[in-house]
Amino acid sequence: MFESTFGVSRMEDFLKYSNGSTVKAQMLYVWNGKVSASLWEIVSYLEIAIRALVDSQFDSASQLANWLDDPEIIRSTDPIRSLIDQAKSKALIYRPSPTREQVLEQLPLGFLQALLSKRYLHLWPTLAAGFKGCRRSDQRETSFFDEWLENFEKPNWPPQSTSRSQFGIGIRKSSNLGLLH
Repeated sequence: MFESTFGVSRMEDFLKYSNGSTVKAQMLYVWNGKVSASLWEIVSYLEIAIRALVDSQFDSASQLANWLDDPEIIRSTDPIRSLIDQAKSKALIYRPSPTREQVLEQLPLGFLQALLSKRYLHLWPTLAAGFKGCRRSDQRETSFFDEWLENFEKPNWPPQSTSRSQFGIGIRKSSNLGLLH
């Protein structure tokens, strides 16, 4: 059943890691799905925490009622401006004038990734104040988030050559940033 539903090539790796046992391969496939689902839950918490932090920092810095409309924060020519416009359109499902929070909920994870990337280095001093222990002058503090978010959906991430201890160092470094004070 598994091979006909998911494909022989999809099940080959599971069979290999189960020493050819079909039953064990199917159990491993189900376990893999559960682990993947759990990971997405953690990613969603991270996304919500970063979104709340970004919102709080930019809300404090903006002179406008809604920082999403503030050209001093997100310039009208910035590529992510179109993501904000799309999110505003999607948020209309809530009511004719959606709140900032409702618009933020519609922004993709890529929006947050962009804000933490080198392209938006000018925003780092504002954002850094929200990350516990970050220096406002050093945008490199976000390199772990930027690399992780950029590579998260790639099939071979983290690379096989990365040892647990190497990967653990990156996680420990990021935990020093602390999303919440």
